[in-house]
Amino acid sequence: MVVYKHMLNIAKGIGTATATGILGYAVWSREGTVLNASWTTNFEPSVRWEHNWDRRDPESLVKPLKSNSSEKETKNRENELEKQRPTATRHLLLIRHGQYNLDGKEDSERYLTKLDALRYRSGKEAVLQEASMDKLLLCN
Repeated sequence: MVVYKHMLNIAKGIGTATATGILGYAVWSREGTVLNASWTTNFEPSVRWEHNWDRRDPESLVKPLKSNSSEKETKNRENELEKQRPTATRHLLLIRHGQYNLDGKEDSERYLTKLDALRYRSGKEAVLQEASMDKLLLCN
């Protein structure tokens, strides 16, 4: 009987140690997979933003000055920069697809949200103003 109790205590100790080890492993291994919110990470995009994305920057349209340029060449470059400065204004209209209330069971109960109804009216007004468009890009 004494041997049985002794073996039972050893088995309890081994079981407790095993359970503690498994629990500890689960907690410690899970800690490495936590993903922080994007504003807390120090993510650096691989490609930097192209400030001259529309190729209208006058600096990129005029040849750069040489290091030993004269005042006349500097003034000529400034005049060229002034000539290359864009005078037209571009209007980029980014139109978002409508967002519907999807809680309804039938089509009559699925309607545009208030914000998208406002967007719809704004788009309709733009069409009524007959704004001239050079290009129309559609993305699906």
